[in-house]
Amino acid sequence: MRRTTSSLCALALAFGLFGCAGDAPKPLPVELSTAQEVVVSSQPPAPMTSAQVAAPAPSDAVVRAQVDMTAAFARLPKDAAVYALFRPVAADTLVEWTRTPERFREEFRRLVPSGTFLELLRKLTIDPNVPIALAVVGPDVAEAKKLVESVLAAKSTAGDPTKNLFAQRPPLGVFARLVIHPAKGGDLLSELEGLAGAARLKAARCPGGALCDQFTGEKPIAVMTDSRWTAAIYRQGSELEIDFFQSRITNGEGEWRAQALASRRSIAVGGPSGRCSQIDSTADLSMCVDATRAGDLGAGLGLLMTLSAVQGGMIDPTLRSKVVAQGRKESLINLELAKPARQLADDGTLSITVARAGFKAVGSWQLTQASAPAVGKAFDKERCFDHAGVTAELFPALIKAFGDPGRDFSNVDASLMRFREAGFSSALVSFGRIWPNMLKATEMKAFTLGKLGISRACARVAADRLEVLVEGPPLSVDRL
Repeated sequence: MRRTTSSLCALALAFGLFGCAGDAPKPLPVELSTAQEVVVSSQPPAPMTSAQVAAPAPSDAVVRAQVDMTAAFARLPKDAAVYALFRPVAADTLVEWTRTPERFREEFRRLVPSGTFLELLRKLTIDPNVPIALAVVGPDVAEAKKLVESVLAAKSTAGDPTKNLFAQRPPLGVFARLVIHPAKGGDLLSELEGLAGAARLKAARCPGGALCDQFTGEKPIAVMTDSRWTAAIYRQGSELEIDFFQSRITNGEGEWRAQALASRRSIAVGGPSGRCSQIDSTADLSMCVDATRAGDLGAGLGLLMTLSAVQGGMIDPTLRSKVVAQGRKESLINLELAKPARQLADDGTLSITVARAGFKAVGSWQLTQASAPAVGKAFDKERCFDHAGVTAELFPALIKAFGDPGRDFSNVDASLMRFREAGFSSALVSFGRIWPNMLKATEMKAFTLGKLGISRACARVAADRLEVLVEGPPLSVDRL
């Protein structure tokens, strides 16, 4: 059940900024232009952008709206695995970075004539220049483990041991909340209904309809659903909140997921506490990861995917037990990865600004008592490297400064195997916390600066945080 790719290895092993295999990147063809406006943010302290780095505009002639995102973040769930801000206007640039941009535009043409994400947002009367705030919360790991144990207890019993099992437990899945700033004017609900029909989705205005009836407390203005997910839209003053619930397992139609959404409307809010100080609202994408909860997210998702694989009773009972046992083993590796014996970093934050010519990204991590003295000494002053220098100088300097990776990461091959078996969420855990423990893997010939090509990188330590700036040509988005 390994769910991995070489670029995933690159993303996580090199803290989301360096890549696996390939030729040296070409120099940037033009200097990335400076943003025309600065977004106001009260998040302290300021990350290594703005004065230190000229941020590129996300696309040609884009003027960024000035918005304080503090209030939006305060409406997101507490203790989420991931918090992020995304400026939608950058989406079409990212599409151009794929190997087959026309394929994406053709899909969008089912919804809007131009086939662009920008037109889709305008059709939905959503301001594309104002960042969307979002948070992702994983399934309840303890409850997911109980479900898996119940299936294993059935052993060689014929039939479907998952039948009626999910109805006896709280709805399990991934919950996300988005805070969106709509443009003035327009009829969002009418446009949503039209787009839902074109995309073959179910949509209903509320009140009215079976989906809306599942919300006994605060009522949404609309509900949309597909075979795997359900979304409820709420109007909060001048903004919209979209609650989203996705599950790999099935327990009836969309009404079940609507009930799950309704129950999560009362989730405690307030956003991140004691972390994510380096979220940068001037970027096109800025995200921070709580590695512990990312490990929970990966473990919970893995367990639910395992149950989904055997749901329906169409698999031989003996084979079913082997599949579930292996799935449980690999899923729970996420929890182990999130608790390294020697923790070297935490509170990983990544901010990216894109332009047609390329990207600039800033990664920031809180150093620990085990790493701050040596890493702080090695990078007390900003050190910059060209493409060749990243491999020849920066990586060796980081490996030396971070020192002993801990007993659980001393065997590089075994660490890589655990990382791959854990699945995609291991990339989040790695970015948020454990990439310094896995730096030794960069010494292997398999890991060079290719798919996430770097033209230039700079590193420094300030206030016990390691900050790394990188810039390079367009990324291979569809290989991530």
